[in-house]
Amino acid sequence: MSCATGTIAINNSFFSPTRKILNEFSAWSVLVKLTTTQVQGVNAWYKAFKFAFSTFLFTWAMGWYCYYLLDFNIKPFNWDIIILLGFEVFYIAFQAGKGQLSHFNVSTPLY
Repeated sequence: MSCATGTIAINNSFFSPTRKILNEFSAWSVLVKLTTTQVQGVNAWYKAFKFAFSTFLFTWAMGWYCYYLLDFNIKPFNWDIIILLGFEVFYIAFQAGKGQLSHFNVSTPLY
């Protein structure tokens, strides 16, 4: 915290994944309104929308939390978030685009 200005300087490198997820969240919110693809009677993009939003909230909260951790190497944590949650959101969106279930799909043993 800077005493002169009273602001908190937060490491911007963590928030780059948050900005990316927020952009994806915005794109899915548009897709929810513009498409009619449905999975089990619900717009297919709702699930991608909800996962993108929850991922955004998680990354924002962890960014806030990590600011207070002393001697914490944030770079490996950032890459874990980008790769793992990025894959999750991408896969759910990919399946939504095909109009198929993304998980809890028991129709084949390979899901």
